[in-house]
Amino acid sequence: MAARLPAESVITSIAGSSKSARVRSTNHALQEAAGNHGHRFVDAWGWSGGRHVLAADRFHLNDLGYARMADAVLPHLL
Repeated sequence: MAARLPAESVITSIAGSSKSARVRSTNHALQEAAGNHGHRFVDAWGWSGGRHVLAADRFHLNDLGYARMADAVLPHLL
């Protein structure tokens, strides 16, 4: 898929616990694919979280969580 993206696209990490082997291996593969095809890899979830960034359902982000994600990604889009 990375080969079909426009040049210098931004590829982000997936959400999940860094303790999960699936999350770690997927993010590693995404980072490798980005590098192999001239894209930028951004860890969209690399900021410190906690329950204060989650919506009432404790699954989705709240406004603060989405703002933190945007702060992580936006500099790579400009």
